[in-house]
This record gives sequence, structure tokens and C-alpha cells, in this order.
Amino acid sequence: MVVLSRAMADLFQAKAVLGRAKERQFGPKVALFGPKHGLDAFMTDFPCTLAALGPKKAQKHMPGDFIPPAKGAYRAWLLNLKTQIPTQGPLFSLAAGEVTATVTITSAQIALEDAVVAAESALKSARDAQATGRKANNALLRNKISGWKQMSLFTPAIAQELRVVTTASTFDPDTFKPEFKVKIVGGEIRLDWTKHGADGVHIYARLRGHATWTLLGTDISSPYIDGRPLAQANVPETREYMLRGLIADHEIGLDSDILNATWGGA
Repeated sequence: MVVLSRAMADLFQAKAVLGRAKERQFGPKVALFGPKHGLDAFMTDFPCTLAALGPKKAQKHMPGDFIPPAKGAYRAWLLNLKTQIPTQGPLFSLAAGEVTATVTITSAQIALEDAVVAAESALKSARDAQATGRKANNALLRNKISGWKQMSLFTPAIAQELRVVTTASTFDPDTFKPEFKVKIVGGEIRLDWTKHGADGVHIYARLRGHATWTLLGTDISSPYIDGRPLAQANVPETREYMLRGLIADHEIGLDSDILNATWGGA
């Protein structure tokens, strides 16, 4: 109530200021909105008026706006405007300078949109290359370092300095149990698994309700893709999977948990 009363008082005082602004000493009407009597100064002098009016609302993209918000549609809109304005502009007597300015603005924004797409594509390519390189180069480095450790002059102190000391718990082939996940990606069944010290895994599968496991293959690099067709065409089936760890070509440790995926075909 106090704020409202103060706001009313400010409004009456503002009315008096506006009335005085019409007097000759303030010059032309536009002077009211100059640096001395601008809206910002007005609100500074009468803060309760601003409080009564409430905060300024942020501009939003209104439904029906002719400028589309989506990236692809926005670029297409810019390109159309850039292409059409040289033809359509003269039809409504648009000055040549306006046509040129519009083409310049749209071209600049199209370049910015394309730069983002190119950067996103480059980032994806770089990350793919990083993952591929890491897998290949880590394998090369592991083999090299494994050979170094067999050399007679290689000591634990050297291993410590090179940071090639195993920090994980000791690998026990007798208790090793593979861990994996099953998901359908791009119309294929994918098994993502982790080595945890093993050289690879044997992939076993069976249809739900069957007792016998079928060895699908040996995998030394995750993921594994089960690309087999359906047992009966157009009849979805639930496939169960189980993994066993490998050292060289020998199965080790414990069977993995059994996971499944229901698949309707590619």
C-alpha cells in the first residue's frame, strides 16, 4: 500500500514535470527525451513508478513470426530472402542500397550458420579419429611396454618414472567374469563389453526357451554386432547372450550374466 501511494505521488510529480517541459525554456518538445530528460533519467527520479509498472518483459519469439527459429529452416529462410530480394525489391520501389544491404546481412548470417555446421562436423570427425587412434595406439604402446618389462635392466624404479606401473587390482583369470551391455542400435543388436585384463571374449547366444548355447564368434575389440537374420522371417524373437573371457585362445574365469534383446529384424 505504501509503494502504491508513493507511485501515485511520483505520477503526479511526473505530470508536473511534463507540464513544465512544454514551457519555452525547455526548447522543442524533443528536448524532453534528450539526455537530461530521457526515460532512463525519468525512471531514476521516480523509482516507485517503475516498481508499480513492474519489470520489463523479455522479447520472445512470438508464434507466427516470419523468421523461423529452427536452424535448418532459418538458413533456408535467409537464403530465400538473399536470392529473392534483388528481384522482388524493385517491384515495390526498394532502393538499390537497401537491396545491397539486405544481401550483405543475409550472406553474413548464412556464413555464420555454415561455420557452426562445419565446426560441429569437424568436432565429430575429430572425436571419431581420437577414439580410433586411442584404441590402435594404446594397443601398440601396451605391446611395446610389455616387451620393455621383460628386459633384464628394466627396474621397478624405471617403471615408476615412466608411469607404466599397473594401479588396478591384480587380474585373476580364475575369477574373471565378463561385463557387457546389450542394445539395439541402427536396426542391429550391439554388445558393448570391457576387457578388464582379458585378451578378448567368446560370444554365445541362444533363443529364449532353448537350453543350448551357440558360439557366435571371438571378439577382441568391443562392440560386437550380431547381424544374424531372424530364425523365422517377420517373427520377432528374444535372443539371450552370454560371454566368456579369453587369454590367448583359452576360455578363462566365470560365465557372464545372461542378457537379452528382443529383435524384430532389420
